Amino acid sequence: MFDAVFADFANSVGVGKRKRAVIQLERAGWHGPQNITLPDGVRLAFQPSQSPGRQPVERLWQFVDEPFANTHFGTIDGLDKTVGAGCVALMEERDIRATCWREIGFTVIAPGEAKPAGVTGGRQNLMVL
Repeated sequence: MFDAVFADFANSVGVGKRKRAVIQLERAGWHGPQNITLPDGVRLAFQPSQSPGRQPVERLWQFVDEPFANTHFGTIDGLDKTVGAGCVALMEERDIRATCWREIGFTVIAPGEAKPAGVTGGRQNLMVL
């Protein structure tokens, strides 16, 4: 399956002998190079183990992934309630949200707080949490 994803990616962006792509992956077991056939021009770069700073979304799994792991929902309502509870819990975790926004280049301030000196641009690089 992973081979098909890489082949589709390479075809979609025109990767080949004259154009190369490096894909960064975490070290999850299913991301390993065992038995993967990469298209010409595609290379894999694995990030260091235990490096959530390079993958900010890792901090969010406890809210958006773990509640669903190995769970069967008999109804859409049950799924909806679990998703809603995860969203509410995440909204209460200002520090985690602020860290994620900082990782992608935003300056984070509290509501009513003045814009810090040296922050240029408008709202596109300022997040109020």
